[in-house]
Amino acid sequence: MKKTKHLGRLFISLVMVAFFVAMTSSPGQAQAVRVRMGGGPMGTAIHSMCAAWAEVMNKHLRDRVEISVQVTPGTRQNPIMIRDGLLDLAGASSSGDLPAWKGEDLAKGKPCQNIRLMFAYSKTTYISFAPEGTGIKSFEDFAGKKIGLGAKGSPTSKTSEEFFKTAGIEARFFYMSPSEMIERLKDGLLDGSMYGVSHPWPPLVDLTSTTKVRFLIYKEKYIEDFLRKNPTYVAESLPANIYPNQPFEINTFGSIMALNAAASVSEELVYLLVKTTWAHVDEIRKAAPYANALDHETTMKYITPLHPGGVRYYQEKGVKIPPKLSPPK
Repeated sequence: MKKTKHLGRLFISLVMVAFFVAMTSSPGQAQAVRVRMGGGPMGTAIHSMCAAWAEVMNKHLRDRVEISVQVTPGTRQNPIMIRDGLLDLAGASSSGDLPAWKGEDLAKGKPCQNIRLMFAYSKTTYISFAPEGTGIKSFEDFAGKKIGLGAKGSPTSKTSEEFFKTAGIEARFFYMSPSEMIERLKDGLLDGSMYGVSHPWPPLVDLTSTTKVRFLIYKEKYIEDFLRKNPTYVAESLPANIYPNQPFEINTFGSIMALNAAASVSEELVYLLVKTTWAHVDEIRKAAPYANALDHETTMKYITPLHPGGVRYYQEKGVKIPPKLSPPK
């Protein structure tokens, strides 16, 4: 008899728990959409930007979106990973997206035409620098020296290699993570570096806080010749006083940095992400200071099409969308 009563109470308790769960859960409530995002090599500005942006999205879209950011080789590989269905979102650059779209470079023979722009956030500029103790005073002085170019095969390293080649300067290249490269410059194991990044770049800020660094000037001919051979890049400049001991503007070149979505990501989701991004621009810039061109104007200068979700948002805001950014039908 006691056993029967015990089982009865247990049954009633289970029914009450089930009822409570049913009452506190919204009928048909969907779980947060899980989104795979590619950043770049650990320690790079692109990876840090993706991580900071994802954190802001996850915060404000809690229970609706869950973005996880993974380390990738960078913006030359990210379009391929989107093309192959390995990523939903990814950090991007104009210098990586245009060749991928055309089926060139790493995407040779297999175009990545399912990449879609959400927004641009920065302009990358390529600078060269060396600790003053090395005695290096010009870019030409890099000849024969130990020069750090970042991660092997990264967009930054490939671009820097090409620039050296165009300028006709032969140096000894060393490849490693950006953080390791900065440490080797501090220790005197490297003579200098050429690196493309959004500024101010925290690792370089760290280096200049402990080491007096000389920033080098490129001859106009080097830049002109490089841009002629590499039309995916544009002429850029680094304003004066971004870093210590840099009281002058540096004429250089660079590319536009952006965030992409796969064409297969729903219009509703991308619209929500783009809308939330522009609603929290100041928060994103605070978390990622290199988001120095997170504006509509820079976004509309990009070189591959917008996602329909992005088009919807920008049209609502009255932003004029150039024909080149219209999604393929």
